[in-house]
Amino acid sequence: MKEQFKIIKQFEMKKLFYIIIVTIMAGMASCTEPPTGQTPVDGVPPSQIAESSIQIYPMPGGAAVTYDLPAGENDISYVKCEYTYKGEKYVVHSSVYTDSLTIEGLGDTDPVEITLYVVDNSGNVSPGVAKTFTPENPLWEAIFESLEIQPSFGGVAVTWTNRSQTEIGITVFTEDSITKELREGDTRYSNEQEGEIPFNGYDFVPTKFAARIIDKWGNVSPVKEATVVPLYEAELNKDKWLEVGLPGDHINASRGRTLKNCWDGDDGSIWHTEEGGYYGSFPMFFTIDLGEVVKFSRMRLMPRQGANYYFGSHTFREFEVWGTTKYRTDVTDEDYWRFTDDWEKYGDWELLGHFEVKRPSGNPNPGAATGEDLAFGQAGYPFSVSYQKKPLQYLRFKMIRTWGSGGMHMAEFYFWGDNGTLPEDNE
Repeated sequence: MKEQFKIIKQFEMKKLFYIIIVTIMAGMASCTEPPTGQTPVDGVPPSQIAESSIQIYPMPGGAAVTYDLPAGENDISYVKCEYTYKGEKYVVHSSVYTDSLTIEGLGDTDPVEITLYVVDNSGNVSPGVAKTFTPENPLWEAIFESLEIQPSFGGVAVTWTNRSQTEIGITVFTEDSITKELREGDTRYSNEQEGEIPFNGYDFVPTKFAARIIDKWGNVSPVKEATVVPLYEAELNKDKWLEVGLPGDHINASRGRTLKNCWDGDDGSIWHTEEGGYYGSFPMFFTIDLGEVVKFSRMRLMPRQGANYYFGSHTFREFEVWGTTKYRTDVTDEDYWRFTDDWEKYGDWELLGHFEVKRPSGNPNPGAATGEDLAFGQAGYPFSVSYQKKPLQYLRFKMIRTWGSGGMHMAEFYFWGDNGTLPEDNE
C-alpha cells in the first residue's frame, strides 16, 4: 500500500509540475504584444474556373449553376457570378465551401450571359469565364394562366394555382364608370398552392374587373379582365340567432356572461366561459343556429375591448368554422362531439375555413402591441368564406387555441351572407 501511495504521489507531483510550466508559458504569451497593422496581402490573382467544369441547369425564371474550384488553389474567398438583366447589373456570391449558385427572379425567357470569377482573400479577381443560358418560363406565367376572376359576395374572388408556392401579390382593378379606364385597387399577398382572395365592397351590378400578378422580384404580369356581377350579401339578422349547445360545447358561462352576449348589439358586453377543468382544455366548441338558411360570406369577430385583450387572455387566436343545414340529433355522447372527428366525417358539416388572428405588425407573441395592432383589434377581426361553400344554417366553431388558456371570451359577432332576400324585396 505504501508503494502504491508513493507511485500515486510521484504522479501527482509530475502532473502539478506540468500545470505550473503551462501556466507560466501562457502568462508569458499573454504579455507578448499583439501584432499590429494590416494582414499581409498579395497582388496575385487566383486561377480561373475551368470552363469545361461549368454546368448550367435552366429552371423557371433562372438557373442552377455548378462548377469546380481551381485545383491546387488554397487562397480562395468566394466565387462571384455577374450578369445583366434588363439593363441592370446583378451579382451573386457563392461561398468557397460550396460548388454551386442559383440565379432566380428572371421575368422572361431571353438568353442571359453570366460570368464567373474566383476572388481570393486579398480581393484579387481571376479572369472571368462566360457562359450563356436560356431560362425556362418564369413562375408567374404558369400562375397567370390559371388565374380566374369569379363572382363573389360584394365583389370578386381571384383564384389561381401556384405549385411552386412562391410569394406573389394579386392586384385587382375596376373600370372607372366615366373614363372607362381600369383603376388600380388593393394588392394582397399569398403563397398558397390553391389560392383564393376575395375583393369586396362593390355594387351588385355588371362591373369590369381585372387582376394581375407581381412576384417577389418585381416582375409584373399582364392584366386578365372579366365582367361579372358581384353576388348579393347583407348583414344577417341577429334577432334570429340561438345558441345550440351540442354535447361537448362550452355552454357554461362565467358570472352569467352567456354566448348570446355576442349578438346583443353591444360591443361592451362580453361572453366569457368558465375556466379550467373539463372546459379549460382545447379544442373548445360552440354552435350557433342562424335561424335561416344562408350562403355564408364573411364575419367580423369583435374581441373584448381593451389593449390587454386584443391579443391576449382568452381572445380567439386560431380556430376552424364548420357549417351545415342539419346535424345528427341521435348522438349525445360528449366525446363524439368534442374529442373525435367522427362528427365531421359522418355528419353533414362542411369546413368553411381554418382561421388565425394575426397582428399587422407580425408579432406572434401576446403582450405589447403597436398602434396599428391596437386599431386592428379595436375594429374586430375580419374573415371571408369562399363563395363555393354550400348553404348553411348552423355554425360550429372549433377553437384550437386562444391567446391565453383556460377559456374563451369575445364581445360581438357580425355575420354576412345571402339569405335570398334581395334589396328590392324590401322596398
